Parts: sequence; structure tokens; C-alpha cells
Amino acid sequence: MIYKENFMVAGTSYRKANLRKIIEWLEYDYEFDRYEDNRYLTPIKSEYYTRNVVLEREPENEFDKNAIKVLVGKTHLGYVPKKIARKMAKLLDTNINYIADLSLDEDYKGNLNTATVNIILYYSETLPDIPPKNIQNLDGETVPLKKEEIDIPKTEIIIPEDFTEVIEEKNKSELQMASIGCLLIIFICVFFYAIFN
Repeated sequence: MIYKENFMVAGTSYRKANLRKIIEWLEYDYEFDRYEDNRYLTPIKSEYYTRNVVLEREPENEFDKNAIKVLVGKTHLGYVPKKIARKMAKLLDTNINYIADLSLDEDYKGNLNTATVNIILYYSETLPDIPPKNIQNLDGETVPLKKEEIDIPKTEIIIPEDFTEVIEEKNKSELQMASIGCLLIIFICVFFYAIFN
């Protein structure tokens, strides 16, 4: 059985020093073509992407016996969210194999502190060379292995050779309309003046 899950790492705000250390390491260690599409995980061409992700069970955690630490290398970044950890912990306790990647993204303030993990869990020694199109998430729902790319049709944009001519024509027609409007108002004023005097 192959499972796929993705999640945002919980608790990164409590480990800002570790996050800075990870950001520095990723910037230093970055190579544009380091990671290839292995048919299960598609790399992001970003210096804030890595497959050096380790999940470590923490059953002695006083808040959650299913706790799973997320590490980049040996640096503790945060935890798998509780709802997912409840199901994933049982699998990790059976020594299931996994491959995972992590990307850091900016929050609404532009700070790199949102970490997203994609993970493929599997019982066999290796993953099949030809992956299935659909697999299950930890809730047992069938999900596509990869997001389908949307084919956006190309549209041709026609740009006039000289924008100034277009703008001048538009300005000229607007000026003519304004002039006609002014003349009409003058004519109406003269007409009413003539009638009432």
C-alpha cells in the first residue's frame, strides 16, 4: 500500500532560531538541479526546497503521545499536525518507509515561516518504477499522485504599432463629444433666455 499526504508543519513559530538556521543552510546548500522528478515528488526550483526531511516519533511527548517531529537534517523545525499524526504515528511505528520533501513559503508579511511537507509512505522496499495515477491519503480517500497541470490555451494579443495614435484618436473623439455637449448646453441656455426675456 502507498499513501500520500501533505501538511503544513505545526509549531514553527516556537522555533524561530531553528528556522533561521534551516533557511541559512538551504541558501548555502542550494543547487538549481539537485533534485529530479522521481515520479512521486516533483521538485520546486527554489533555494527553499529540500528532500532532507526526517520524521521522528516522540511518544514521550507530554501533550501528544502520537507526536511526530519534523526535522530538516538534524534541526527540529516543528511537528506533524495532530490530526495527521494520529494516523501517521501508527505507520511509522511499524517502520514504514517514506520519502518526503519540504518547501518554505512566505506568509502574508513576506516572512519565510510557512513550511509545507509532501510525503509518500510505502511498505515495500522500493517504490514501483511506474507509479499509480491515484493513491490513498491517510483518511482512505483516493487522491491523485500529482496535481494535474491545467492546459491553458495560448491567446494572441494584438498590439497596435503606435500607441500614441490610438490614444490621440481616443482623446480627439472624447474632445469632440465634450465640445458637442457644451454647445448643446449653450444652445439650451440661449433658447430659455430668449423665451423668458
